[in-house]
Amino acid sequence: HPRAAQVVELRYFGGLSSKDIADEVKISLRTVQNDWQFAKAWLYRELEPQSETMHVRPVSSSVR
Repeated sequence: HPRAAQVVELRYFGGLSSKDIADEVKISLRTVQNDWQFAKAWLYRELEPQSETMHVRPVSSSVR
């Protein structure tokens, strides 16, 4: 999803508004909003801890 990545780059790192992004990328304001929502959801899922896939051994309370 390269366009969604571009929307994130322009909004987060470039500080552009959704309207400015729409003008810059030549897409509708609604498309910018949809891409932003998609990107946020994707990032949330990717950055969320995966407890069922993480196999961390508990730390023992006694030291030998």
